[in-house]
Amino acid sequence: MKKFSLAFYLALIGCNGIPVPSPSPSNSPVPTPTPDPTSTPVVSACPIPLPEGSIVYIAAKPWGSSFRLDASVRVKSNTPEYCAALGHSNPSLDCHLEGYHNRLACEFELINTQLVKNGSPTPRAELCPVWQFNSVQNETGKIPCDDNQNNEASCDHFGSTQHMDDPQTPTTGLTLETLNGFEGTPLTCGLQRDNRNKPKAGFFMTGHGKGYFRACLPDYTNCSAWNYIDH
Repeated sequence: MKKFSLAFYLALIGCNGIPVPSPSPSNSPVPTPTPDPTSTPVVSACPIPLPEGSIVYIAAKPWGSSFRLDASVRVKSNTPEYCAALGHSNPSLDCHLEGYHNRLACEFELINTQLVKNGSPTPRAELCPVWQFNSVQNETGKIPCDDNQNNEASCDHFGSTQHMDDPQTPTTGLTLETLNGFEGTPLTCGLQRDNRNKPKAGFFMTGHGKGYFRACLPDYTNCSAWNYIDH
């Protein structure tokens, strides 16, 4: 008879003399790995990507009367390709988006692009121009222009030439779904408010005071030329 060692025998029957069962193969299904989610491609509202080195800025001009200003987004590029893509028959290196079929959405996109280039944190999707005032036509002493009538000048009736906000109506809400009281358009402008919770942004405004007013990107850069108002 073949002899087995004591260690082999103990391993076979277990320490307490009870045979150790061999592990049975698992019948549990092997889980299928979950694939990493893929991001949805972002569809641009603009006709082509902004050429390298282009600058997005705000322009403003009187509308209806000298104390009302209408703002628009413009692109300054080193190639006429972008203006041609916007539909300009005589493409230049500096153009507006008037007449482009997806104008407003593209303007919001261009504003965001320039804000990121300026070093701002990634902004929310839709931001409107803001406004500045100065008693003289230079960069010294300029201040944000909002509906604070304790300042030397104030701005109100923000929105657009079609729909302007009534500054006497309180504006509340922190999202488009909860926004209430802002009559201007685009409605998203009503979410940009000053420290008194009053609207401060729009593609249109009425100026009060005597001096120079202009429109800027939401970070108060890339502004329009100064417009004189005495109202």
